[in-house]
Amino acid sequence: MSDMAGQKQKGLEAEHLTVELGGTRILDDVSFDVVPGEVVGLIGPNGAGKSTLLRALLGLVPTRAGHVALGGASLDTMAPKARARLLAYAPQGAPIHWPLTVERLVELGRMPHIGPWQKLAAEDFARVEAALAATETTHLRRRIVTSLSGGERAGVMLARAIAVDAPWLLADEPVASLDPYHQIEVMEILRELGKTGTGVVVVLHDLALAMRYCDRLVLIDHGKVVASGPPDKVLTASNLQEVYRVEVIEGDHQGEAFLIPWQRLKT
Repeated sequence: MSDMAGQKQKGLEAEHLTVELGGTRILDDVSFDVVPGEVVGLIGPNGAGKSTLLRALLGLVPTRAGHVALGGASLDTMAPKARARLLAYAPQGAPIHWPLTVERLVELGRMPHIGPWQKLAAEDFARVEAALAATETTHLRRRIVTSLSGGERAGVMLARAIAVDAPWLLADEPVASLDPYHQIEVMEILRELGKTGTGVVVVLHDLALAMRYCDRLVLIDHGKVVASGPPDKVLTASNLQEVYRVEVIEGDHQGEAFLIPWQRLKT
């Protein structure tokens, strides 16, 4: 999906990231990597630092220590536009103040690929159409974004990120405001992106979806990595009790493992 295939193969790496905001340490010596075609879920309780980690990967918050590398090159050495062509971002609950149509908003995903005062070309419009189709938001194209429901807006923001056609896509709780049908749809979209070679990092609260659709999970608590690896190695009873303070029901359906958070642990 990118003309930087050589860099892409080296992956997205976070090394010893430490972030302090307002005098509070939010991330503390966090390291992990994502390889091309892999879907990695960032999980953890509220306030664990997941969204801050995603923003640190994008260079949107300053780091006190550590660095992020793309294809072996430090993120800090890249021009903002070059970085925007490599890292697509679907933020959670991003405010939209202008009365843009859905189509126009998704077209903004192509901005990193065009120069000042240039118009979108046929390839750009094709990418926009593909992103609308992938997220099943084509029927919304003429709607004003501010008139959409929270779930519809989440789908459109994901379409905008997909339209970038970047080798890496970072999504912050893309299923948070969706019903079960559309939650599964979004995770299927992210999985399909992985199959095309895109590296995906997604913040999730739904452990069942994380178990089913992610190749690897990074469990964060109080700004530190508690566990990292395949879902069945991370979502263990002991980890869930220690970090989430819940007990779960585990099972198997059609050859796939699943879990359901069942009850809080008594304190």
